[in-house]
Amino acid sequence: DMSLMIFVLLMLISFGSTGVRSQQPPKGVILIAMDDIGADSFGTYGSDRDSTPNIDDMARTGFQSNNFYVHPVCAPTRGTITSSRYPFRTGVKRNSKKNNIDEEDCLMAKSIRDAGYTTFHVGKWHLTPPDQISNIVTRCGFDYYFSWDRNENRYTESFHLTNIDGLTTETKETFDFSTLAPLPDLDSVIVNATDRFSSDFLADIIVRYIQSLDGNDKFFLNYAMILTHNPYEAPPGYDRGGKQVNFDNQLKFTDSIVARIRSALDQRGLLESTMIIFTADNGATDDIFTSWKGEVHAGGKWSLDDYGTFVPLIVSYPTQIPSGVQSNVLSDGTDITPTILDAIGAPPLEHVDGVSIWGAIANGIEETDGPRTFAYFQTQQAASLRSQTHQLQRHRIFNTTLPYHREEVLLNNTNDLCMDKHAPFLDLYDEFAKLYFGLNKRFFLPEADVGLKGCTGFVCNDAGVVECVESCLVKHCLACESTSNKICVSCGDGRSLDSNGGCVTSNESSTTTTQTMATTTDGTTTSTTTTTTTTTTTTT
Repeated sequence: DMSLMIFVLLMLISFGSTGVRSQQPPKGVILIAMDDIGADSFGTYGSDRDSTPNIDDMARTGFQSNNFYVHPVCAPTRGTITSSRYPFRTGVKRNSKKNNIDEEDCLMAKSIRDAGYTTFHVGKWHLTPPDQISNIVTRCGFDYYFSWDRNENRYTESFHLTNIDGLTTETKETFDFSTLAPLPDLDSVIVNATDRFSSDFLADIIVRYIQSLDGNDKFFLNYAMILTHNPYEAPPGYDRGGKQVNFDNQLKFTDSIVARIRSALDQRGLLESTMIIFTADNGATDDIFTSWKGEVHAGGKWSLDDYGTFVPLIVSYPTQIPSGVQSNVLSDGTDITPTILDAIGAPPLEHVDGVSIWGAIANGIEETDGPRTFAYFQTQQAASLRSQTHQLQRHRIFNTTLPYHREEVLLNNTNDLCMDKHAPFLDLYDEFAKLYFGLNKRFFLPEADVGLKGCTGFVCNDAGVVECVESCLVKHCLACESTSNKICVSCGDGRSLDSNGGCVTSNESSTTTTQTMATTTDGTTTSTTTTTTTTTTTTT
């Protein structure tokens, strides 16, 4: 009727034809990633500390994800953010000075630069050997870098490598960033900043860079903080204390740096045209303690539970996104680059694991429905998959309804996964097999005597027995056509075949996600694609 037509028209005007809230692409994007700190340290996530009023204010006036996960160690997370691919694809699985991310995986800055933005990296890198620092430019697409050299004490013995012409040890306090130009021939120079607390000095670099910008500059600033990693030195303005006291004060100092950045943007008239994304690379170490909602948490770096993987994701873009959004949409580190590209109107990446959650940010979506069904994280060879409420870790399964309170679920035998109440766990094992398609990985199910190889999925047959499905990428499918791993001929999990070769529950529509996550030659990953087909037929 007419009233319905008017309502639909108003919705299209408000959100745009794609369903995304109408907004201007940001002229500036700043990605801030802290080092070794979990979500439980921030007031907006429930910390009993009162240490982060400025960061909490960004969440209060912007977007906060309550379901964002990363790998529980530095380099894999930073590689994932940069590539939008998981570590088993890029090879960046551990912290090592030998890490040297491939050009084909170093996508973030290149894609943003192609959209017309000047790209500048400041701080920790962790993805290129120090003697090959020019790879930040040649492989990864940053126009400029000012990178910490990973010396012994990151706070008091601070040396930095830069390709900025004229920025030297002698000029570091007075350099005019309005004259920004790269050194010739991909050269770099070492800037000695041992006379400064390095995080304070890096903040000065960023603030002075912002002060050199005008309203027409499009810029991307990748600020990879070195706070709050050990050694826990007392920051300027704070008395030296023990490890815990210094950590707490470093967090307060971090909050003041965020305030300085926002103030600099405001003074240049850039705050409302700049999107700031705030996150971290993994949880705190286990010798750091946090009071959270009356509980005391030890950090969980290296651990695949919330203490190691659950970190803040806060987005501030004043006047352009809804304020005060507490979102439960699931996401992980691979989603940051696709989300930035979506926000600036750049073409999406191909053959990546990440998806954009810009629609949730721009529209202020608080519900759990989002573009992904699982988050993945790993450390070296250990890996885990989780949804909002369930997690699997090798042969162990957990309920994860409440943050920091996962509860292990014990089964009598593997086929208990076919019980309705355990179906979400079987779905995750099925997703895991499809994620590792082509890699010949071994899977260990709860209460199974041996690992299974060659599985592309796990499905329950009519007898209630879990089957390892081979050469089929359709969810809930026991067998695919011999000529296509994307067309099902026999369904399991109590589902029926639909006209598109998918498996649906009786009397309801379904969305079938077919993931071709990797194809391999000689055992190496060569591509990643994700295809989603929505079926509208029902089975009766």
